[in-house]
Amino acid sequence: MADAVDRLLPDALDPALPAGTIFPAHTRYRFYFAGSVGLALLFVWDLVQGAGVEFLFFAGIALVAALWSARMMASRVELTRVGVTLHMPFAELRHVDFRQLFSASEEGRFNRVITLIYYPVAADGLLDLQDARTLFLPAVEEQERLMAAILREMPR
Repeated sequence: MADAVDRLLPDALDPALPAGTIFPAHTRYRFYFAGSVGLALLFVWDLVQGAGVEFLFFAGIALVAALWSARMMASRVELTRVGVTLHMPFAELRHVDFRQLFSASEEGRFNRVITLIYYPVAADGLLDLQDARTLFLPAVEEQERLMAAILREMPR
């Protein structure tokens, strides 16, 4: 499997990232935020101009999209010596050790994100192999570099 992973990774990637490397959220979330706020303002402007109440519904949807994109924009992923930590506003830190991982892949067509499937740690410190969980990381800058580091550190 190591050969298959090495073939997937470009030679230009540096697998030796220092501990505590922070990967900020991708710039595209800023565009999502600006577009959502702009759209919400247009719907509100239509309401002020005398449009129907149904525009309030669409303005609400645009505001929810703006809040989602703002939250994603403020998120970051930290690569530590022992695993991956997701820092997301209004949520507790989510940390997954490399030893817990059994699958890591990039998913999505329009907004490619890293999906980690892992076993949680039980109360006795052992992995609970009966319960698999998923952690979706937001799209980050230098995502290929992060993915390469995860694949190299993940147990085979």
